[in-house]
Amino acid sequence: MLPFWALAQLTPIAVPLTDSISDNKNPDIVLLNSYQALMVWEKSNSPDSTAIFGKILHPSGLNDTSSFKVLGKAGVHFTHPVVMGLKNYSGTNQDTLAYLFYESDENGNKDLYYLKYNVNGNFFGPILFAGSSLDDKNLSLDLDLWGGRYGLSWQSGDKIMFAGAIYNNALHSYSFSQTSVVDSGNVNRPVVNSQSDPLVLWEKQVNGETKIAWSSYFNSSLWSPVYIWNKPGTNSQISNIKGLDGMGMIGFVWKVSDGIQTHLFCQSFSLSYDSIELISNFHIEDPCATTAPMITKNSDWIETTFLVYNSDSLGNGEVFSRWMFSGNQNISNSTANDVHPKLFMLPGFGNWIYEIAISWESFRNGHWQIWYTYLDMSGGIHPVPADKFTVSFSPNPFHEDLKVDFDLKEDQDVSLKMFNSIGIKVVEISAIKGYMGGNSYFLHGIDDNGKLLPSGMYMIQLECRDGSRTTKVIKY
Repeated sequence: MLPFWALAQLTPIAVPLTDSISDNKNPDIVLLNSYQALMVWEKSNSPDSTAIFGKILHPSGLNDTSSFKVLGKAGVHFTHPVVMGLKNYSGTNQDTLAYLFYESDENGNKDLYYLKYNVNGNFFGPILFAGSSLDDKNLSLDLDLWGGRYGLSWQSGDKIMFAGAIYNNALHSYSFSQTSVVDSGNVNRPVVNSQSDPLVLWEKQVNGETKIAWSSYFNSSLWSPVYIWNKPGTNSQISNIKGLDGMGMIGFVWKVSDGIQTHLFCQSFSLSYDSIELISNFHIEDPCATTAPMITKNSDWIETTFLVYNSDSLGNGEVFSRWMFSGNQNISNSTANDVHPKLFMLPGFGNWIYEIAISWESFRNGHWQIWYTYLDMSGGIHPVPADKFTVSFSPNPFHEDLKVDFDLKEDQDVSLKMFNSIGIKVVEISAIKGYMGGNSYFLHGIDDNGKLLPSGMYMIQLECRDGSRTTKVIKY
């Protein structure tokens, strides 16, 4: 069988998501449901003010709607948007799909606020989250998908702060726990991981060098002592390796430089996973990584680390991706300066990750423009050799009829199964007569009970004697 990283595929062409006549930076993306995602980012036309814009994306890159302004005011900077989504909550009174956090200097110093994004496409707020006479900034958050709890960490002046967010079923909203101080003194840029007991890493100046400090949460707002991760070098940058559904991945990635070489450390805090070091003689910035699962032919799950980073190895900034233990791939591939790559996991079909969205900032026409591609994981489900048979689905997304085209090497029976976004089988058609050469079959958007399938993401599996193919489709 092919290595599992070879089964996932990046889209062949990256696409711009914003204009290139203003500066667009710091995007964040959250999945709203199985077929729509909310993207937000900063947009500025002058140094005097910065607005926050948004747009709705189809996760499979099938594009997108027009952008819209969320926040903007002359002389005010609304910056660093971070979105927090709701996971698996379907109360009949629920109208909130996501929380949008941001920094604002409207009152002089930086404060953290949030807006609620509702099902009608409107934002409610603002609501103050963290405000003091000091700058409250650099918010990081992460979701424990099993427990449905978020961990939030940020910087308040020279302190690292933490609060939890627990979903309240009665109010259909999140309640925030009491804020606790994790560390103080020479601190910067916290990153949180909430896949078991919350764990926070941050930069800390120690004897003139930037070190990685960390602490873990036990209970009753009790934190472990502050530990220093002793690695050589300075100029640390940290990014979260986000865990998946409590599978044990608790880790982070950061870079250090000794002036000659750059070292990227993918450090696991779980005994189940290895720690990995990548060394380069070129300048590397902005490492970002995530774990990505694949389902093997035997229905076992395996996962590895997917890494993106910025490198000047070609003379200008380029964005590279790397499956651990495999080669590097240039995914921006332009003469413009491409920087600040980010990864976003977009789950579907239960809790499996079938797409990883990748964004970066590209300097075009004298401004920063946000570009985007995605890693399609669905090719790794029940793989078969490509020379056995081919399958295609059209149109995708579809509304009523979905045409299934498949090419067989010989006559044989074929079956089709369709699963919804939480893995429940809704359609099964067996003993379709397939013939050598090209074949077509139509699915009519109706489940086995004769009911119209609702809009959303589905997985379709075609099986025959030669093997099987599984592909993601979207119904609107």
